[in-house]
Amino acid sequence: MALFLKYFSGVPGNSCHRVSYPTRTMCVLQGTPVDISCTYSHPSYATLTHKYWFKLRANQEPRDLQSDSEYEGRAEYPVEETGRSTLRITDLRVTDSAEYRFTFRTSHYEWKSILHGTTLTVTGLRVEVTPVATVTEGQRVTLTCITSCPLADKPSYIWYQNNGPVTGSENPENQLVLDPVGPQHAGSYSCSVRNYPHLRSPEETLTALPDPVYDNVLPLTNRLVPAAQREPIEEQDDLHYAAIDVSRSENQEVPRRSAGFPVQSCQTEEVVYSLAQRPNAVPEDADQTSELYSTIKKP
Repeated sequence: MALFLKYFSGVPGNSCHRVSYPTRTMCVLQGTPVDISCTYSHPSYATLTHKYWFKLRANQEPRDLQSDSEYEGRAEYPVEETGRSTLRITDLRVTDSAEYRFTFRTSHYEWKSILHGTTLTVTGLRVEVTPVATVTEGQRVTLTCITSCPLADKPSYIWYQNNGPVTGSENPENQLVLDPVGPQHAGSYSCSVRNYPHLRSPEETLTALPDPVYDNVLPLTNRLVPAAQREPIEEQDDLHYAAIDVSRSENQEVPRRSAGFPVQSCQTEEVVYSLAQRPNAVPEDADQTSELYSTIKKP
């Protein structure tokens, strides 16, 4: 877009002042250099006395960036061509985000305009993990290298895991997909753009938790254990009684009821318990089968 201002020196239409910015907006990575250029013209009879770039600041007069303390050692005009000017800013900072304009002065005129110049946005890099930074093994995870604006030169991105480059990760896409996530994917991730590997994003840690369904599962076996390797069986644990036998002496009388009440007998009943081992117990001298033993006390 060209910006025009006519200057009349007594010969109408004989001269014209102009400044044109080929790029109106730029997005550049923090720490890198940038070139902002423009073209300009002035009447041939006028002598160019001064030209410079300035940062637009509210309620402030323009200041030549080469003498601006904020840009000391970082701003220069490397291209000196007639009708063309370039501003180069090195080691860009986020605070350099602003609108930049060019102005010049001749023996007859000083260029001033309220029209816009080139707006520069300086961005850093950061890693975003989706869905979350702590996942279960087997899930899908996407890591995205994010900037606050689309970078002007559309660079390739490089990914790093635990400070080492991820093999085959350099591509124009700003995403790294891990599907499915395994234990080898856990660690710290960062990203950079090609030609500036030293300008990496802050690290983001990915945690991969083991799948609880498959964790600490031992294989099942189905085999017979030799008798010599079996643990001894406690004789007193969990005894089962196979039968109860109640016997009476030959002369014992059966209790009779009197007036609806039982008559107590002084005879002592002898109760004999038959003792059996647990059904699942296996004698030490048996290899394949179990036997049931009963100890019976006769009355």
